[in-house]
Amino acid sequence: MLYLQGIKVNNFLYSLLMITFYSYRYLLARTIQTNLDTVSKTNNEFFTDFFSQIEDMGKVVYKISRKKYFFYFIDKIDSNIYLLQFAKEQEIQIPHEGKNSVDLMTDIITPYVNMIVDLKRQIILIENKLVVYSDNETPRARISKLLEQFLHPYDIIINVKEISSSKQFWENINQADQIYNITLDLPPPNLFNGRFEADKLVKEVYGSTHFSDFKIILKSATGGLKILKDAFGSYINLIASGGGSYTVKLLLDGIRDKIGNFKYVRKLIYDVKDLKEIDKDKLKRDLDNLDDYKDE
Repeated sequence: MLYLQGIKVNNFLYSLLMITFYSYRYLLARTIQTNLDTVSKTNNEFFTDFFSQIEDMGKVVYKISRKKYFFYFIDKIDSNIYLLQFAKEQEIQIPHEGKNSVDLMTDIITPYVNMIVDLKRQIILIENKLVVYSDNETPRARISKLLEQFLHPYDIIINVKEISSSKQFWENINQADQIYNITLDLPPPNLFNGRFEADKLVKEVYGSTHFSDFKIILKSATGGLKILKDAFGSYINLIASGGGSYTVKLLLDGIRDKIGNFKYVRKLIYDVKDLKEIDKDKLKRDLDNLDDYKDE
């Protein structure tokens, strides 16, 4: 089997014929307690302005440090689903014929990943393209950082969290020999409207404290933690739907490990090469399934 930069060539070539997306939920909240009667727009309306700007201009440019990033408008479905390209400025060294040796000349390229933003369901899909980013966390973090830049003047924070599989969580818990630690990280809520019992508790705590980050941490030095579905099921369903994150330190098959929902991000795969070729009806059904939390 041939390899290209650590990737099996047949897998690499096949990936060029399809687009694979990782799924995320974004949550918006105010950084300070605000009298909503004095605010000109809702959080979602401010957020929508960002994508309306991309649509109007065709391209917007932002920076992290000195590096440029680009959002390109590709298409729009209905009034709330944006098809975009997210590109980065990257320097590369190109070998050229020289007089006595090969000369390296610097050039600038703009590799990109496709992304889809659903403003109604508050879902972001980011393409997994290994030739641009070697992992799925880096583009999520970059996009989140750039959205933070836009929202900061309006005192709005954004959390972009993985939509993941709760089934995988319970499989690991049920198979664990010992459980040492579980951390649940729950950002301010603004979406689920009591769909999960845990969301009601988070809203109550947020209403009285206006937190920016709410964590529940349980530890056992001996590995004797009991994670029961009756007690934790609603929290895990909330997190798996994109309402937070979890990490668990455990002993699994005799090996100490750390698991998290970041390992089990749900994927959507489309057998197309061009973002515009995606079946729009199928995309909307897939987004509905993600939003309704129909687990794998």
